[in-house]
Amino acid sequence: MPLDWKQYQEDVAGLFRRMGFDAEIELKMDGARGQHIVDVAVRPRTAGIPVLWIVECKSWKAAVRKEQVMTLGHIAQDVGADRAFLLSESGFQAGAIAACRHSNITLTSLAELADAAKDHIVSTRLRTQLQRQSDAEDRLRFHLFDSRGQSPAIMATDMGELTDLLGACLDMHLATTAALTGRMPVTLCGILNGVQQSFDNLETLADCVDGQLSEVERRAAELDRRRDKKRAELIGDADCLVDEAQRLLDHIDAMLATQDPDLRLGKLQTSCLSSMKRIGSLSVHLRESFKGNLLREGRHLMRILIDEVYIEMVARDRDEARWNDIKARTRMQAARLRELLDLERGMGLAKTTNSTGIADA
Repeated sequence: MPLDWKQYQEDVAGLFRRMGFDAEIELKMDGARGQHIVDVAVRPRTAGIPVLWIVECKSWKAAVRKEQVMTLGHIAQDVGADRAFLLSESGFQAGAIAACRHSNITLTSLAELADAAKDHIVSTRLRTQLQRQSDAEDRLRFHLFDSRGQSPAIMATDMGELTDLLGACLDMHLATTAALTGRMPVTLCGILNGVQQSFDNLETLADCVDGQLSEVERRAAELDRRRDKKRAELIGDADCLVDEAQRLLDHIDAMLATQDPDLRLGKLQTSCLSSMKRIGSLSVHLRESFKGNLLREGRHLMRILIDEVYIEMVARDRDEARWNDIKARTRMQAARLRELLDLERGMGLAKTTNSTGIADA
């Protein structure tokens, strides 16, 4: 037996897999009269019904004889195969050809089978690409909507890049579905590379779509990474805002406890105003990215700071009870915002873990 027989077996199984079928090599199968080792077992589905094909691979120098055909026929009958294939690159003797007439045995070669299945293979490729396009679109839409159809609380995505990638998916989807329904030629607008192309050949289209899909998937993964990084940075900035609000209250308490007017003014100018400046800078930055409850609670905190804390800080007629009430409400609002941030942080960790699990599966 030639040394390349194992590779021949692998090539045959690979061809059936490219057709979209499950194919197993050297599978032990129990039959009615005994156990058999099948070179390649293929399991297509027809109208949802599982089908079994068995394949015998003969990588011989000589033509296959009638005896091999008869043996394969007995095995097919014993294991209940719907069809049997005998593949040989050296041809078949006349007796072998005669023996398989009016039977469920097909005699062919790898090259002949590949040529016969060419259209089916490229159609399978295009249908697989449609699923990849759908998966990529789902991944990209998650930047805009969560599983409940709600906008994310933190918008941290490059919207220009997201729009380009979604547009490329739509472009490929329209071209692929048109090709599969026989509406050729089809056009790819070239949203990612700026080059418009027309195709009148399915295989050439599939090659181009495969390249563009790989680019979309690569850039989508990078977009996810950038979003997650920016999202973590925004949550960190919001944490800083909460911390700074708490520090400001402490600075004001220290300032109010100072009896010397000059020292009080110094504390106001150094500690308090510095905190106010940092709070202002962070709030403007976060207001552009926060949505929903996060934005609402963040604005509420800023309203308390601006309308009450800042005013009370420089008030001439200060009431201790009023100041303590303002401090309590400020801290309560800061804690409410922190609770939402912790929730968002937890959701981000769960999303990252899930994404890693899917990628590793």
